[in-house]
Amino acid sequence: MPCVGYNQDAMRAIRAVIDDGKVTLLEPADLSGRHEVLIVVNDAEATTGDQEWGRILRDQKARPAFDEFLCAADGEIAAGKTEPLDPDRL
Repeated sequence: MPCVGYNQDAMRAIRAVIDDGKVTLLEPADLSGRHEVLIVVNDAEATTGDQEWGRILRDQKARPAFDEFLCAADGEIAAGKTEPLDPDRL
């Protein structure tokens, strides 16, 4: 169960293909305006560990423990105890 104020729709996965650097969506995005995105590539030549991440990302079952973690992280960010992850600083 998401925490109070947690916006489940803040992030979503949209299927797409990348062909020679051009991204083509395979399903409607239902978005307007400009949006910054982070692309996670399902690599057919990935290592076994990467393939496991692909399996996890495709699994759509509910994850209550992960939702609880997100709520706790959201609360810490709101309280100024931490900052959201910045992919550019990884």
